[in-house]
Order: sequence, then structure tokens, then C-alpha cells
Amino acid sequence: MYPEAIAEIQRVIDLLGDNDPATISYLAEVYATSGNRDEASKALSQLKEQSKHRYIDPYDIARIYIGLGEKDLAFQELEKGYEDRSFGMVWLKVDPLLDPIRSDSRFKDLLARVGLAD
Repeated sequence: MYPEAIAEIQRVIDLLGDNDPATISYLAEVYATSGNRDEASKALSQLKEQSKHRYIDPYDIARIYIGLGEKDLAFQELEKGYEDRSFGMVWLKVDPLLDPIRSDSRFKDLLARVGLAD
């Protein structure tokens, strides 16, 4: 239901404006997981531009990179999130969007460092 999700997120953007980082990150994630790399990259660029002026949670950026299949970049962002003690890291163990990287040894190491390992 990607088209429906994109339409709903666009409605939120119409109401809130295009400078709410959470909404832009959700839009980028949907574009990325639906295979629309161009639109995902545009939204990601918008977030990176915003990050020059305000805090953007690296966890949110990592989720976009996972959707784009860019695992190394996702881990770079997750490491930043760990260092920043970002709020998003509390979802590390249960967020289904992280499923594509769960089998990676870097993920298991990160879970242990965050204190969420089994």
C-alpha cells in the first residue's frame, strides 16, 4: 500500500510544511522501501540540509539507508545514533524496518553496546 502511505504522508506535509524532519524521514523511508530511489534520495538530501541547522536523529537516517539497501551507510548512522544517545536507538531491537540488517555482526555488536542484547 505504498501509494496510499505516500499520499497520507504528503497530506501531513501539506498541513505541517516540509520542514518537519520526522515526516520527511517517514516519506523517505516509504519511497526507499517501495523502490523509488530518486524520491527517497531527494527527501534524504532535504534531511541532510536540515541537519546543518537542527538535530536530525541519525536513527531516522539509518532507516532510510536500510530501505535503499545501503547497509554500510546505515551502520555509520546507527553508530552516530549510539554516540549521540539518540532517542531512536530505544527501538533498535524491535523496529521491523531494521530486519534487513539483523543478521549482520555489526548489528549484534551494536545491540550489545546499547544494552539490548539477549
